[in-house]
Amino acid sequence: MTWLKREISESGLSGKSFAMSQAYARWEIDQVVAEELARNLCLSAACVAAATLALLADARSSALVLACVGATLVDVCGFAHFWGLSVDVVVGINVVVSVGLCVDFAAHVAHVFLTQTGGRDHRKQQAHKALVVALTALPLRRSRANIWEIESSCTFWDTDDYALTAPIKLIGAP
Repeated sequence: MTWLKREISESGLSGKSFAMSQAYARWEIDQVVAEELARNLCLSAACVAAATLALLADARSSALVLACVGATLVDVCGFAHFWGLSVDVVVGINVVVSVGLCVDFAAHVAHVFLTQTGGRDHRKQQAHKALVVALTALPLRRSRANIWEIESSCTFWDTDDYALTAPIKLIGAP
């Protein structure tokens, strides 16, 4: 598409000449979304680094949180590839949302470790205990939300709508 636009502009035709097809609009959107997704991921990584450095006040922990975010992005994008999803608006939104979801957990792990007293092994054990308690209590606190999610997902189990199946594939698979 960009090649064809360049050829038309270099052809020297008089008047307003352009190529148009139904597929060109989708290709144009995909090109813009791919560029914006890369920009948004870089901006979100910078914001994660700045926020965790400011809130945790520990460079090593902030770097580990950023590494966790990067690993999660590789995981989500890898699943998107293996599910056969292309880079489009729906996938772009879900990838950026996954940054927010994973930074929350990684930052809490780092914060619990940093706030414990004692030696490194003792702090690690205390952080592990606190996270196990939090993760086992999570289903109890979210039981009504989980029931709603299950009910709403069941209504679309046989749909072919891309906007409904792509988020379920991206968030539910990893």
